Amino acid sequence: MCDTVVQHLSGAALTVHSVFHHACNLTTPDNHLLTLLTQDAPLAPGAVRMRCADFRPLFSVGETVRPQDDGTYAAAGCRVMLTSVPCQSTCVPEDAILPSGLSEALDAFLPVTAPEYGIWNNLHSSDRRLMLAVRQLTQWLEDDATPAPDEALKTLIGAGAGLTPSGDDFLLGMLFVMNVTRHRRFEALASAIDGLLSRTTDISRAMLKYGSGGHFGEQLLALTASGPLSLNARLLRVAAYGHSSGHDMLTGILFTLRALSGQRL
Repeated sequence: MCDTVVQHLSGAALTVHSVFHHACNLTTPDNHLLTLLTQDAPLAPGAVRMRCADFRPLFSVGETVRPQDDGTYAAAGCRVMLTSVPCQSTCVPEDAILPSGLSEALDAFLPVTAPEYGIWNNLHSSDRRLMLAVRQLTQWLEDDATPAPDEALKTLIGAGAGLTPSGDDFLLGMLFVMNVTRHRRFEALASAIDGLLSRTTDISRAMLKYGSGGHFGEQLLALTASGPLSLNARLLRVAAYGHSSGHDMLTGILFTLRALSGQRL
């Protein structure tokens, strides 16, 4: 369970926001989104992994999930334990660093794994408006004379289809790099994004809010961790997330790394 979950449980009833095969989203009384994930799903911020293979038979959209005296929460089809569960941080560790060769690996990896409707293909097609927004945003990272990127963010936030639009996932990748590298403009970017979250979906809004606070899914966090998996294997795990979400995040990471190294986009 992500360690942010407990702070949003007040003992009040929750409402089922949306139900999918591998995830069920619950809304708190203060409109915060909590997510139940199947046991094989990678942990996300604000999420709890459950011993469950499919949430669709267990929950219905709009259903109330009520707290019980034994600490569980009850829906019509099941009971779930959201407390007394081992916690795991989704925050970027203080000693996190990006692996050497990440930019070069992404240069080779992203073109050959690009999903049809992801942001990679959009940026490398005739969508000049989207590329202009990315250029303005990445220029702002390193040039103090560049105006605040509000218009660029308005173009990106909510851009694309799906539960988490591609433009949002791109920004999540950008936030990740800026957080890990302790970039001086991370807080400014996070604040600017927070002010525009009404432009996107509920689920994407929650993920960007977490990213602005330094919390990311375990696939992204694994990019900074040492272990037996090769860098390419870790990239594959990120890219496998959602239809294009993981690939869109990696695209945001690459474009940010290019900008920080002074490359022209």
